[in-house]
Amino acid sequence: SVEAPVGQIMFWRSAVALVPIVAYLAVQGQFPGGLRTRYPFGHVKRSLFGCVAMAFSFLSLKYLPLALAAALGFLAPLLVIPTAVVFLRERPGLLVVLAAVVGFAGVGLMLLPALAGPSLDMGVVIGVGAGIAMAATTAAAKIEIKRLTATEPPGTIAFYFALVCAVGGVMTAPFGWAATEGATLAWLIGAGLTGGLAHIAMTEAVARAP
Repeated sequence: SVEAPVGQIMFWRSAVALVPIVAYLAVQGQFPGGLRTRYPFGHVKRSLFGCVAMAFSFLSLKYLPLALAAALGFLAPLLVIPTAVVFLRERPGLLVVLAAVVGFAGVGLMLLPALAGPSLDMGVVIGVGAGIAMAATTAAAKIEIKRLTATEPPGTIAFYFALVCAVGGVMTAPFGWAATEGATLAWLIGAGLTGGLAHIAMTEAVARAP
């Protein structure tokens, strides 16, 4: 985020992610047939939520120390629990609810030193706001993923998400991209490959468990 704008990072993270995602679909015997869908609007909703969450996540990383941005990232799975109760009618057990309450308290404790100083840095405000927005949009995306997994293969969901985010990222090119080569380009490609694999794993997990 020091060397490239958020939109450029989104493009590389998403476009390169298509490589492991397509490979996974092929191994599952779902390419190209698995790309057919009866719920295009569901994929659009999931992808838009996910792309906005990714943009906010990278913005948070740009303005905050990694530890603080990661702490805000912990809000996302915690917000999923009440969201799943409201929109999916799931009924988590008492232990899960207690863990979520303790988790919220833990995130607050980690954020307190950054927000309690005598003069608040504007970059910190932007980073924290982006982190909170990322958590909320991630929770919304997870709900859409759970709905889609009832009929759509996880690889298909991951494919359309990466495709939409790659298009969204490349649309920021007219606003100025950085020249990328050498180590920077290698890291961007690495982010795409590992991000694609992580996204497949996350989607498979959501498909199989509450």
